[in-house]
Amino acid sequence: LLESYLAVQQHHCQMKEFLIVLLMSLVMVTVYFMPFHISLLGPFFSVMRYVEQLFVICQTLKKNCLIVHKVQPDIQAYMNT
Repeated sequence: LLESYLAVQQHHCQMKEFLIVLLMSLVMVTVYFMPFHISLLGPFFSVMRYVEQLFVICQTLKKNCLIVHKVQPDIQAYMNT
């Protein structure tokens, strides 16, 4: 039961990372294909702040995934004793 729970948690982490990368890609493609006569400075800086926030979220998710991954053997060792 514990192993299946940890496997599901790891799968959720991987799905969240995938969705964040997909969202970042969509934002960058949208900025890239904007008409060039629009002043890009305002939208560019707001998009860069947005991407920076997404990057921070992604790093946090990776840390959480590593924690889940690292704790798993410890829990299994505890359960075996």
